[in-house]
Amino acid sequence: MSIAANILTLTGTLTLLTLLFKTARFIHIYTRPSSLPRYLHTSPSGQSPWALVTGASDGIGRGYAHELASHGFNIILHGRNPYKLSSVQASILAAHPKTQTRLMVLDATTCSAPDIAAAVKELACAGLHVTVLVNNVGTGTTPSGHVFANFEDEDASDIDAIINTNARFPALITHFVLPILQTPALILTMASISDVGSPYISVYSGTKAFDSSFSKALRREMIAEGRDVEVLAVMTAMVTET
Repeated sequence: MSIAANILTLTGTLTLLTLLFKTARFIHIYTRPSSLPRYLHTSPSGQSPWALVTGASDGIGRGYAHELASHGFNIILHGRNPYKLSSVQASILAAHPKTQTRLMVLDATTCSAPDIAAAVKELACAGLHVTVLVNNVGTGTTPSGHVFANFEDEDASDIDAIINTNARFPALITHFVLPILQTPALILTMASISDVGSPYISVYSGTKAFDSSFSKALRREMIAEGRDVEVLAVMTAMVTET
């Protein structure tokens, strides 16, 4: 067999093995048992666990809040609209009367780092046994109402709003919540398949690439530090109804 044939055979074998590995990994992700029960642990004093869900006013965040409540977690609902949050709070209590809830009212687009730190400090002062953080808050629509737009035509304020909501806020709230997370703990961040670099949503795409990379880096940091904190990024496509 010629050298060229050997190279082609080796290349084909490596390609096949790579595809098999990716297929097995994909199947494993969607068939493995849930690890959520690991984070449903009580404090030494017997306090039940809490989950903080950002962007919980509606959509995916509302769904996360209800799902976590159904598994026995108490819920901290974050959002910028207190009336919407109160509605979600009422719906959770109607479905799960034993669930404890708290509201965290912060505008992810405009709040400062001290604002976030103060809100998290309230949780610590209340002695809440927080084991789960869901970084769900995000936006694909600018304050001007655009979804798809030429980058050159975007307003600077719209660029700031998307970066602040999708990247800055998740990073900062994770920074302040991490010290009070009770292990084993979970940090779940909503990323997107657009993180590959999607035209006409370039800023949104960039922020979601940040969310994905940030999650991978923090996960490796937790492993290196020997901390039992699982850090995951969830890749989604366009969501039209929840």
